Amino acid sequence: MSATHSVWSYPDEWFQTVEFAQFLVSGTMSHTHEVGLHLRNLSWPLLLTIPLRISHWLSPDWIWLRVFSVQVFSGLLDFGILWGFFELFKQTEFSVLKKYEHTALALLVLPSFFALASIKPSQEHIATVAFWVALGLLSKKHFFWAGVVSIGIGAFKYPAFLLTLGIFLCECFRFLWHRSKPLNFGKFLIGLGVGVIVFGAADWFYYGRPWESLWMFLQYNVWSGLAVKNFGTQSAAIVYLDYFQSHWGGIFLPLTIIAVPFVLYGFIQGLYQLTPWALSGLLYALGHVLIAHKEPRFMIPLEILCVWCAWIGWGSFLSGPSCPSWITKTEVLVIKLIFVVNMVFLLRVIWGETWVANGTYFEVNRHLKQFPDVCAIVTVKRPLSIYIPRTSPNLAFGFLVPQIVKKPLLWIEKAPDKKCNTGFLLHVHKPNISWENEGCTLLASGFLSILPRNLWPWALSHKFASGSWYRCKVQVLLLFKMQETRMVLSHTIPPIVKLPSFRTIQEEISGVGDGSFSDVP
Repeated sequence: MSATHSVWSYPDEWFQTVEFAQFLVSGTMSHTHEVGLHLRNLSWPLLLTIPLRISHWLSPDWIWLRVFSVQVFSGLLDFGILWGFFELFKQTEFSVLKKYEHTALALLVLPSFFALASIKPSQEHIATVAFWVALGLLSKKHFFWAGVVSIGIGAFKYPAFLLTLGIFLCECFRFLWHRSKPLNFGKFLIGLGVGVIVFGAADWFYYGRPWESLWMFLQYNVWSGLAVKNFGTQSAAIVYLDYFQSHWGGIFLPLTIIAVPFVLYGFIQGLYQLTPWALSGLLYALGHVLIAHKEPRFMIPLEILCVWCAWIGWGSFLSGPSCPSWITKTEVLVIKLIFVVNMVFLLRVIWGETWVANGTYFEVNRHLKQFPDVCAIVTVKRPLSIYIPRTSPNLAFGFLVPQIVKKPLLWIEKAPDKKCNTGFLLHVHKPNISWENEGCTLLASGFLSILPRNLWPWALSHKFASGSWYRCKVQVLLLFKMQETRMVLSHTIPPIVKLPSFRTIQEEISGVGDGSFSDVP
């Protein structure tokens, strides 16, 4: 069984991180397109093995615990963002802000919890955490560690190297303009060098070459244009504005309208003072406007930066001599209200969404144990991707990690071979008699599992049963597109290809990934 499958709208946030981390813990995984082509640095999956090992030690088969532990671990890391906020607050000239440093917690406490972005183990999320930790370290004049963490920003998410570049340029300017001592700048450069070694070691350990994933990322996304070929070109206005609208629209729209002027004012102030957070944000924003393939989650680092800019702009207004006293008195009350709202959203996400996911995964595990010889599993409960058994990836030290447990999981791309004659498992939103006519047998699952079988027709007729499971003949897979309920939100996953050499050119990888993300036939 794979680690957690996909829980929410962007399965990549789980597939490219938790899946590989779970493989390192238990030997079960699914290969994604990105992992198969060595496009992802493995530093973040290594960190995720911490909560996964704990949950695996407590209960290897309790999938809900895996999901929950990863969410909590990701959420706890956000305190690194808060710490960076606090350290930067200490450097401001706003007396009011110094009195209310705790308000950063209220404003930030993962402002996008309600949109399920902040506790997803995405690469953008951990890169954002590393960015604010690096800024906090610079503020405390820990230049060596700031350099190490700055490399981590880009290692966790390669396009986030634009944030690293902003920090590096600011430190160079400070050194050239004699605002920084040569010793401090030297410590920062040494930290960068150590970071290159540390974060390149993960790739060397598992892929066989340091920074292997960076090399492959450049070939796939920059030099060959394969990313655009497979994923298409998107409009920045549509994709990115949709992200902010989904997070800060609706009931938050009045707050957003008020905050926008302060965001712009704070950002302009940061650029004028040549702060690392402002220059980094500018480079990151420009870079992600220019790239062809865009996804909403790319805006996670900028969302937190907008919160900071709004705080800076608001602080400048509060520190002005013309600020009415009633605004200052009202501030704490409003901030406490925001804090309470955020905590309510937090509890809803961690508790509600985790249990919804657990319901599906519990059924998958139970039916796998009940029918260990099935050749496929297709589910429409959530956008779970399609899995098939894989052999171990080409790892330099593969003998140190568990081998993949070869269980039949999911069918992809083409019909199962002749050896697959035991049927497959099908999960649907609502039971339907048509499945029985196609040679499928309804299984005890969900509400039906607590009812006697003679009451099942009554439960089905009253639509009390949902998320039901069927065991079907293999031939039904060939009719997949003929059924409306079989339109699964999933994509095919290519097998791992032979590791290209450093001198690989565009022509040698031009065919890699063709059709890898086509809808299941």
